[in-house]
Amino acid sequence: MAYFILLSKLVKEFERTRVQPAPNATPQDILLFLLETHGLKQIDLASKLDIPKTHISSFLSDTRALTKDEVGRIAAHFGLNPLLLLPTDYFASRKRRKKLL
Repeated sequence: MAYFILLSKLVKEFERTRVQPAPNATPQDILLFLLETHGLKQIDLASKLDIPKTHISSFLSDTRALTKDEVGRIAAHFGLNPLLLLPTDYFASRKRRKKLL
């Protein structure tokens, strides 16, 4: 347990000092970055996660949002917080905010 606590502190400090968030990155920017850094094409991701390629393509061209299920699959695949793939105005609705509280 002590090892886990120490590791958590070290990771937090590393991220605080070395990892710079992209303040203006859109969900599309984030997915493009992940595809590029993992050497994947849209078709590769689509077939791995059983998501229609057209959904990924439309999302990246900002003509369509991903479904909650697709966001969950992509986030789990890359090990990231699903909130990063949601539109910035996703929580603007009072109903959505209430569901989270």
